Amino acid sequence: MVDTLPSSYDDVGDAMKVMLTGATGFIGSWTIPVLTSAGHDVIALIRRPAQAATLSDLVSERGGDPERLSYVIGDLAQPELGLTESVDPDVIVHLGASFAWNLDPDVARATNVEGSLDVVRLAARHNAQLVLIGGYMLTNQTHLDELGIDLARPDDVDWAAISAKTGVYEASKIESHARAVCLATELGVTWQAIHPATLCGHSITGDLAAGQPLNDLIATVKSGRMAAIPGSRHHWLPLVTVDHLTAVITRAIEDPHAHGRELLALDDRSPSLGELINLIAVTAGRPRVRAHVPIGALRFALAVPGLRRAVPTSRESLGFIRTDRFDVTALEAFEKSFGIDRPDIHRAVEASTRAWSPESRSSILIS
Repeated sequence: MVDTLPSSYDDVGDAMKVMLTGATGFIGSWTIPVLTSAGHDVIALIRRPAQAATLSDLVSERGGDPERLSYVIGDLAQPELGLTESVDPDVIVHLGASFAWNLDPDVARATNVEGSLDVVRLAARHNAQLVLIGGYMLTNQTHLDELGIDLARPDDVDWAAISAKTGVYEASKIESHARAVCLATELGVTWQAIHPATLCGHSITGDLAAGQPLNDLIATVKSGRMAAIPGSRHHWLPLVTVDHLTAVITRAIEDPHAHGRELLALDDRSPSLGELINLIAVTAGRPRVRAHVPIGALRFALAVPGLRRAVPTSRESLGFIRTDRFDVTALEAFEKSFGIDRPDIHRAVEASTRAWSPESRSSILIS
């Protein structure tokens, strides 16, 4: 067993029955050990029975209590979550989503949008607290204004046009959150939202699933394909370690005053993109990258078929590289209230870089 759990879980509130969508994904497989070690019972939504044994082993290895873990077969892409049996949770943590650049629009709508609405309806039927996991760009009002999105009026938004600007995945996540909050409010569901930044690996083990954007960045730098730093020295990719995020999620569901709260889980000490790339390079024994290339030039190159292969990134990922700063005052107050220590983000990046391999075990869990 790896000692990866925070030391602050010896004083918890009443035990709850917590259902997780996305239980076999990267965040879910790290959240369950923390929830179960805190004394909560967890119902994991999985698509295939074979996933149960792998997840139980991981929970045990990561210091959780697999005896507090049960399973239900279902699928976010199916009507009413495709549930095969009844559940009666006190809390639903909605982590599940289809993530990929160039995501199929039908998959995004079925899983990310309609699936989220079915999760809200399930919470309403069981009078369960709902914790929505969104994304940090949902807290960036400048970004939303630029796109012409009013989250309170999702029916007034041309989501196809938004997809053309941001990419299907990001548009579906914004629409999902907006519609889920509206429906939860309409149905009287007690809800809160946590909006994580780009995921860094576990601050101790460095575990970071294949397919995560930072994992792809580490792969690019390690391969020597990062010839220039995207953007200026002011651009950055805000990060949060997965163990910091799971601590926030666990304490958030125990907070009786959380209704309607939207909490940004972002480490404002994250390095600039140039510093991040060079931290990875130095840790990996690669040469530093000194040149910068404007974001606009990268967008142009990615639009030209003959140049696209030479650019080791995707058009959609560029939208997350920003110069905007974020207000983490609410997060700092939350951390202080619940005794959450924020890991050193630079050391976490180093740990993820050292732990990186082309075959990440966590990638087999993605549901």
